[in-house]
Amino acid sequence: SSATATSENINGSLASYATGAPNAPFTGQCTQWSGFGYSWTASSWNVKANLTLYYPTFVNTSNFTVFGDYDMCWSKMWLKNSKTGLTILVDNSVDRTCNKEVIINQSIIADTIILETCGDGWTATDAVQLCGNVVNNTNSTLPVCGNWIKEAGEQCDDGTTINGDGCSNICQTENNNST
Repeated sequence: SSATATSENINGSLASYATGAPNAPFTGQCTQWSGFGYSWTASSWNVKANLTLYYPTFVNTSNFTVFGDYDMCWSKMWLKNSKTGLTILVDNSVDRTCNKEVIINQSIIADTIILETCGDGWTATDAVQLCGNVVNNTNSTLPVCGNWIKEAGEQCDDGTTINGDGCSNICQTENNNST
């Protein structure tokens, strides 16, 4: 729905160009940059910058894909739940590809993605697609396990739906005897 950046090329490569569906003429080709008005880029190749993307709904995230219209270089990627403030690092490896898919191997309810550039290369981000099940609890009295809010019927809610951490995938207290 919207985006901000710690650095952006004010001549026409703004953070807002990384929202919505991919629309740059050369998205995914990695052969040439599409030009101003299609993708976000930092103000300089030598600046480590963050691109933060905000989504209108919460998603129990399974994966996300970053679409570029030219080479991208990412060093870190986080998912964030703006309601709880929980921010989880989901990728901590330098990646220099044009399109990057990140598979999430745990239950994370998020509405924000934060991407950090390498600071030593061009990054042209056309769009970022967040995938998973939409969490819509606004018109329901049913609890949502994994949202950090202990609701009716839940014995615990640690922000995940992972078994073995003391709070099960259905938000019931686990008897964990291991030390």
